[in-house]
Amino acid sequence: MKHLLSVLLVGLLLFMSGCGNDEEPRLRALHASPDTGGIDIFVEDDEIISDLNFRDSSDYEDVETGQQRVRVRESGGDTLEEFDVNFPDDTDLTAIVTGFRGDPDVILLTDDTSEPPSGQARIRAVHSAPNAGPVDVYVTQPGADLNTATPQIVALSYTNFSQYLQVQEGTYQIRVTSTGFKDIVIDSGPVQLDSRQVRTAVAVNPPQGAAGPFGLVVLTDRD
Repeated sequence: MKHLLSVLLVGLLLFMSGCGNDEEPRLRALHASPDTGGIDIFVEDDEIISDLNFRDSSDYEDVETGQQRVRVRESGGDTLEEFDVNFPDDTDLTAIVTGFRGDPDVILLTDDTSEPPSGQARIRAVHSAPNAGPVDVYVTQPGADLNTATPQIVALSYTNFSQYLQVQEGTYQIRVTSTGFKDIVIDSGPVQLDSRQVRTAVAVNPPQGAAGPFGLVVLTDRD
């Protein structure tokens, strides 16, 4: 198995500013591994998320403060990945389970669930599609011409993620292209970002055995 990417970065990520949960830490998960059946998430011996299917996400679940062993298990079956995470107070985390069944990756994100200013929203992008190369991400008004547009996020590679972008409330279209090209590989259609909302847009693989399309899962960090 590949080493867990976020273990290398966890010290930095866990101290990012602006985590808005005022109580104990929380963890949620997104299933983005196209050839893996349902998954369960354990923190130590507690099963906090059960039978999560491909492209589905869980709600945030409370976890104990401090270092905990997190285990990803194929539902009712074998352990796919396990790793240690330090859960500080006032922190919300997202674990994206991606890669393939025999070689999984887990992207661990620290979520900024603090409230944006009135009239503003925040959104970030995550590349969790193992069959896609580096991508550019455009967050535009619906129908804007990409030929004259500049991507807000450039050369985002697999298992990497952007910082949050702060935007005016409104309706947007998120389009993803291969880096340096304008051919669209993911098109979100209209995405409404209301005042003080926070979202995470995750690029995911097609289902196992399908030629396409790649997909975009938009997670609610704050409503």
